[in-house]
Amino acid sequence: LKLQFLYLIAQRSYPSPLMSLDSALDAVHGVPFPLLQAKAVEKVTAVMEKTKDEAKIKAAVAELDEEKVDTLCKVVYKALETGNSNVLFKWFAVVSDVGGQGAIVRVLTDKVPEEEEEDED
Repeated sequence: LKLQFLYLIAQRSYPSPLMSLDSALDAVHGVPFPLLQAKAVEKVTAVMEKTKDEAKIKAAVAELDEEKVDTLCKVVYKALETGNSNVLFKWFAVVSDVGGQGAIVRVLTDKVPEEEEEDED
């Protein structure tokens, strides 16, 4: 009984990587690529760094919808601006397989909407 209790506490304390990834992506979802903040990207990459096994990465990305895959692609590109990591390259390979060239093109052509550009001036 004591072991079952400890197991239940451990499950609550450490959510699955997919749940953490999905909730971390919610924080940056919809943010144009040029406006992604380093702190938000760091939170997502911290979750990504925990998952190094390619099979688990594939499983996590396969559960995401197309918009979340695009958001994940943005995060990977932004994270690679500040440093490189073999884990990030593994994630990029899986994201590009799942999202295809469309995800990459959507990230590279993502820009700040005009009304937001005018507000900054």
